[in-house]
Amino acid sequence: MTFRQMHKEKAEIGCHNDHKKGLLVYKMHKKEGKMSKYLRFQLIEQKPKTKVVAVQSKTHPIRLGIIRWWNPWRCYVFFPDTGTLYNAECLSDIISYMKGLR
Repeated sequence: MTFRQMHKEKAEIGCHNDHKKGLLVYKMHKKEGKMSKYLRFQLIEQKPKTKVVAVQSKTHPIRLGIIRWWNPWRCYVFFPDTGTLYNAECLSDIISYMKGLR
């Protein structure tokens, strides 16, 4: 894949202008294999064994919640921010992304 093709593909998935963050989001999406129509997932903290990921709207500059490891259940869980609503498609995208973090 040439740089131009990669740049075009990154633009199609809505990566950030910041090269390092954009490339990180790109790699995470490529690993997952499925793009979300309405949501953007951004790594906000890399812990020694787990990650903390922000879930953001692609259409509005707001954070909708975070995905992080929940020790009592030994899995990743979604912590929605107060006052946010989700349809089935968005919830499905969040679930797919969490499964990709395993």
